[in-house]
Amino acid sequence: MRLELIRHDIRVDCPADAFCPKTAVYMPPQDLQRAVEKIYVIFDERTLKIIPSYVRKLIDSVIEIKGGFMPEYLDDSLLVRHAFELVARNSYGDLFGKVVDRMDRHLKWDEYVGEVKDVFSEMANNCLSYGVSEEKGVVLNGPPGSGKTFLVRA
Repeated sequence: MRLELIRHDIRVDCPADAFCPKTAVYMPPQDLQRAVEKIYVIFDERTLKIIPSYVRKLIDSVIEIKGGFMPEYLDDSLLVRHAFELVARNSYGDLFGKVVDRMDRHLKWDEYVGEVKDVFSEMANNCLSYGVSEEKGVVLNGPPGSGKTFLVRA
């Protein structure tokens, strides 16, 4: 989390004798600790494994949306949902654009034909067959009715 904040020129408790850019925004260590605790809760509520790359991408998305970062932003469930949506869109853009709001919920998996089914099946099979590392995975995010559960259950 600290690295992503630094990337966005947000520093945590810069000591007086250290080189600290004057343009940087400073955050007290207590705020960083509160943000870390909130990240644990957010990932736990969604039964997601805490993976550094997802945390970095989530923090980056929050900063992109809000133009800065404060631990209180993580209390806003709509903001967090939108940030996870950005993570999914940025990580799996082609698949995200084809799946969200485009699934016919009345089709059975066997009846569904198309590139989305092929791409999703390939990702799922690769995860199961090749023991994909913990840094990889699939985040399905979208509004209610977009087909997330349909894809997973199929």
